[in-house]
Amino acid sequence: MIAAVSASVPPFERPVAACMTSAVLTVCPDTPVFEVAALMDEHRISCLPVTDLAGILCGIISRTDLVALGALQAGARRESPAMPLPRRKAGDIMTSRVVTVPVTSSVRTAAQAMASHAIHHVIVVDGPSVAGIVSAVDVAAIVRDSRVVAPLSSIMSSPAITVESQTTLGSAIELLSRVRVSGLIVTANERPIGTFTQNDALAARDLPRSTPLDAVYEPALLCLPEETPLYVAARQLAHHDVRRIVACARGAVVGVATSLDFVRYVAW
Repeated sequence: MIAAVSASVPPFERPVAACMTSAVLTVCPDTPVFEVAALMDEHRISCLPVTDLAGILCGIISRTDLVALGALQAGARRESPAMPLPRRKAGDIMTSRVVTVPVTSSVRTAAQAMASHAIHHVIVVDGPSVAGIVSAVDVAAIVRDSRVVAPLSSIMSSPAITVESQTTLGSAIELLSRVRVSGLIVTANERPIGTFTQNDALAARDLPRSTPLDAVYEPALLCLPEETPLYVAARQLAHHDVRRIVACARGAVVGVATSLDFVRYVAW
């Protein structure tokens, strides 16, 4: 849902309702963990609020939580499932201290909440109930529409965290869990060829640990010069429906910028 706002209001100070999604997919505490993972995989979302029968928010589960849980459950054998999930329920593993902002907050306030907790979504509440959800991608869209001309290099992280395409699936999942990032840049002969994200890990969780990464990584990759203006980079992010940009200089990878980096720009 997009709320009508005055053009005179600075973009980052507009009401969070201007960019939040009001139709929020939720699960109940009794939902099996494997169903939570299937919903995230199907809908390509990185978190699910947990609500009770009255619709009151009581927790949240993120893809980061599931990857960490699955990595802990993984067996040592090469043919063991890469990321097995235990027979537990959402209420057993959810984070009960949920980061929220009131429905009356600004976009910048929502961005500050995400940035300070290094999360990709923030729950918008109206009293004890869920009113909507704002993602890092939603905030990046505000940057796109604001025509921010600061260069991509001003928000990127360097060096990028990479993984070779011949790495095993099990090793790639372990790296995702250990460094707690949402995605890795996949390389071949030190050249970027794709990404391996938490979403890819969930989709491949039942494959053997020994599966070569080049059988499951996502070949779609967005590379832009490090001097690209942020509003142009954000436009490309939305157009290609990706969550990270590889920043390049003279053909070499110099960093990576994710949707959360756009959030940090808005926050501070």
